[in-house]
Amino acid sequence: MKNLAPFTTPSAMFANINSAACGGFVTCSLKAAGCAAPYTGSNVQMDGATFALTAKQNVGAGYLETLCVECANAAGATAQRDDWKVEQDPDPRCATSLGTATVAD
Repeated sequence: MKNLAPFTTPSAMFANINSAACGGFVTCSLKAAGCAAPYTGSNVQMDGATFALTAKQNVGAGYLETLCVECANAAGATAQRDDWKVEQDPDPRCATSLGTATVAD
């Protein structure tokens, strides 16, 4: 598994080509795949002030999240990145059988 630096600004994901006329990104949010509903998971987070994205890297069982990231500029135009996949491979030690317990008479 490769550790990645977080996306620290919306412009790391989107090109705001009309920022001079329409303003920079003022809102960003994580949404569920399809971009219609809010993201309700806990493995990926977005900082409310900077819009930086971070993902947990310590989940023993691993995970796969499919998300949408949506940002809007000051004029209200939005950009979406749908079907964005964030995955952490499981720790191989967590897949080892725990064995069986025996009970003495």
